[in-house]
Amino acid sequence: MPTDLTDSEVATRVGKHRRTIQRWCQEEKLPGAYKAGRSWRIPPASLRAAELAQAFRADEVERELRAATLVCRALADELEQGKLKRRAPVERNWRRVARELEHLHGALARLPASPGEVPGWLADRATR
Repeated sequence: MPTDLTDSEVATRVGKHRRTIQRWCQEEKLPGAYKAGRSWRIPPASLRAAELAQAFRADEVERELRAATLVCRALADELEQGKLKRRAPVERNWRRVARELEHLHGALARLPASPGEVPGWLADRATR
């Protein structure tokens, strides 16, 4: 069972200020979040739901890219838990997952690695 995250950990993960995360918890924008002393605890499922909700405001490609990022984070967390427990937390066809990750890695290799590598004519077009 995954451990709930602190408001500071969530803030770091989603690139927001800690106070913003606390406000979201108070406003119940992160379902399942609960107060633990002076800070909040947020279940990972709530975090994923909140990140996906933000991603739906973007266009379809950006949504899919964000979803792929979240799935990769979840898989990495799952592997880490498996190492600690010496067994898989979830039954999964890891050969198939590895194949899909290989395809994803190949597709990512053909894209710019940083915003500085995006051609000027594309970067200018995106701001219009």
